[in-house]
Amino acid sequence: EQHGVGVMHGPLGLLGHLVVQRAAHAAGQPATGVDHHEAAALPLALDRLAVAGDARPLLDDGLLAAAVKHLRAATEADPNNRVNARSLLAAQSDLAWTRFLGGEAEAALNDLHAAIEHYRRPGEGEFSNPTLSTLVRAYTRLTLIAAVASNDRYWELATAQLQMLLEAAPEGWTESGFGYSELACRDLAAALRANGPDQLQQRRDLAEQALLRLGELAQMTELSPISLYALAAKLLGDEEQVDAALRRIESLGYDAAATRRLLTQD
Repeated sequence: EQHGVGVMHGPLGLLGHLVVQRAAHAAGQPATGVDHHEAAALPLALDRLAVAGDARPLLDDGLLAAAVKHLRAATEADPNNRVNARSLLAAQSDLAWTRFLGGEAEAALNDLHAAIEHYRRPGEGEFSNPTLSTLVRAYTRLTLIAAVASNDRYWELATAQLQMLLEAAPEGWTESGFGYSELACRDLAAALRANGPDQLQQRRDLAEQALLRLGELAQMTELSPISLYALAAKLLGDEEQVDAALRRIESLGYDAAATRRLLTQD
């Protein structure tokens, strides 16, 4: 995570990351990288589900909400522990993103914005790489959710904050796999905003760039990138690829109906 690459990608990255933290701590290894505090351990039931190896059943508002509740209590108990605070933001971001992928853009938008505002400290400048990664992920998600929800205020706020963070990032930071995933999300947000009659080519270019960043559909195993792939294909008017993405979602045991709701929000 110090290099901006999460232990697990997709909506359940936080759960997998915290499980690895607990395992490393139990083995006597440093679990938190550049931050010298231990993150709050998740309830044992969540640990067991995450370690089981099949993330799909965890794509559930209830379990993510339980993680948020647990981490919020830990943060309130130790307000100066920024590792707990960052983990709480990551969990809230994952919960909002899961709701967005389920077709609840407006609710996800408000939840994610509130979580970011609660995390940011007034006057806070430089961030450690894990914190930078968490904030970029949250703000990038916020740009796309705002674009889908046609919310100009949150779009402008998230875009400005994201640009500031990327400009402050270490050289080459966005060259990681994590960075490409977030940039694909950003491309789609910009494509959705390019909806004027003289912006059709720009919209197509951005959607095509997002597809290139996401990679081959056949290699994808997580709901988030497949849903973004379907959204990019829709913006390109490629119904064949949209259908292929939906079939891929169903073949992996996810709920394709949720992605269909996402696609109809544009």
